[in-house]
Amino acid sequence: MAASCFVLLALWLLLLGGWKRWRRRRAARHVVAVVLGDVGRSPRMQYHVLSLAKHGFSVTLLGFCNSKPHDELLQSNRIQIVGLTELQSLAGLPGIAVCWFVGCLFGSKLVIDWHNYGYSIMGLVHGPNHPLVLLAKWYERFFGRLSHLNLCVTNAMREDLAENWHI
Repeated sequence: MAASCFVLLALWLLLLGGWKRWRRRRAARHVVAVVLGDVGRSPRMQYHVLSLAKHGFSVTLLGFCNSKPHDELLQSNRIQIVGLTELQSLAGLPGIAVCWFVGCLFGSKLVIDWHNYGYSIMGLVHGPNHPLVLLAKWYERFFGRLSHLNLCVTNAMREDLAENWHI
């Protein structure tokens, strides 16, 4: 638990530092992309970051660096990769709230690229009716509704978010 708090505090400080740099360079457009997994194994997120950089944004990419990202990411002068320490938990559970909170503090927009539901993965271990699974489901639904934009990896995920969570 202490490690989780430390990582979340470090993430917040990194985001704060990025925001302060951005404010100093008012003309520059900056995006912080948080990958709640291994950056090198997240081609979709890598392509999002590359696209943003190609459209003139400077990008700070936060995520776990267990495998090598695409060479184009490493070579871009518009992309800075910041490695996070991996925890033995579903990063989306604290991660979505932290990103939302930081966005509120600094006037940023929260965009979620949904790949799966953390609560459903937790339910495979504990069962779908376990109190922690039900709490995680509520948490994801609550903070998912607070996002400004949602992207989905499949149409089925998009339809499920719309039908069941009104996102």
